[in-house]
Amino acid sequence: MAPKNNPLVTGYLLFYNGLLAIGWSYIFLLSIKNYSDYSTLWDKVEFPLKIFQTAAILEVVHTIVGIVPSNLFLTFFQVSSRVFALWGILHMSPPSQTCFGFPLLLFAWTITEIIRYEYYVLYLVGLSSLIKWIRYFLTNAYPNECLLSPCF
Repeated sequence: MAPKNNPLVTGYLLFYNGLLAIGWSYIFLLSIKNYSDYSTLWDKVEFPLKIFQTAAILEVVHTIVGIVPSNLFLTFFQVSSRVFALWGILHMSPPSQTCFGFPLLLFAWTITEIIRYEYYVLYLVGLSSLIKWIRYFLTNAYPNECLLSPCF
């Protein structure tokens, strides 16, 4: 996620990634607070989850316009799979919202996204080595997320 040497682009990416790091942290805190009753967890996290997961569509746009050097196919696949899981399964199928797998999926998403967006912010300010080891150590959360998809 290296922007071209444009201070406006860098500022925008700092804002975008910082906002999403805060948003996913908020979702994580809501999840922890309401984890004991996973049958109502969806009701507690639905609105911020829809906002911050859907906002990831901008990552595809960032790749298309060239402000980040990400692979378009991989970015599209990751974002579309999560957006589909959110809107196509969780939103459209209320039984999936109370499935025992939903808290696990939510945990995998939040941990992965908090680390990823914090990494991007730190990268943009030149401090990425502080969190790099956490990002690569915990990136197995994404494969775990894929394994949980059959629960829905």
